[in-house]
Formats: sequence, C-alpha cells, structure tokens
Amino acid sequence: MSGGYGQGRGGRHWRKVRQYVFDRDMYTCRQCSTVTTRLECDHIIPVSKGGSDDMDNLQSLCIRCHAIKSRRESHVRIPRMWCDVNGWPVEPVKPRKRKMEGNSHS
Repeated sequence: MSGGYGQGRGGRHWRKVRQYVFDRDMYTCRQCSTVTTRLECDHIIPVSKGGSDDMDNLQSLCIRCHAIKSRRESHVRIPRMWCDVNGWPVEPVKPRKRKMEGNSHS
C-alpha cells in the first residue's frame, strides 16, 4: 500500500476541513446566500496566488458562484452555469426563435 493514502485535497484531512467550513457557514453560499448541500470549499485567495488552507481563507460557495469566481480568476471563458434551488447545475433555457410567416408588405 502507498504511504500517501488519505493525503492531499481528496484525503481524509481535507474532507474534515471541508465539512468544518460547510458547518461553520451553515451550508450557505457566502456569495449569493443560497442554502444548499451542493457546495464547494473555496480558497478566498487562491493557493496559486499565495493563499493558504487556513480557515480564514476558506469559504463555502455554491457551484454557480464557484464557477463564476474560478472563471474570473483564470480569465478563461466558461459557459454560464445556472443552479436549481438545491444547488444542482442546470442548463439555461434558450429562447425559441420565432418563425417568420411569409413576408407581409401591405
């Protein structure tokens, strides 16, 4: 067995940290105030920009707000994502194009 089991962002420690952050934030997105169990544990200051895993640098964000923040931080265009009341991502409804019936020049 590998000595690295349970370490890193998918490890047991990180799962406990995420759970603590979600409990602390009362399962509420810090950005839009949506209450949901579908949350991301977000670094307020990204680790890539010098942020840490300290509790005061972690926040709960719903999937939509996390995607928006990540897009803003990475400067990469990501399709707009919407969430239902439970925080599940859903496709936005596209308006239907109206068919033009004939050309009425009266």
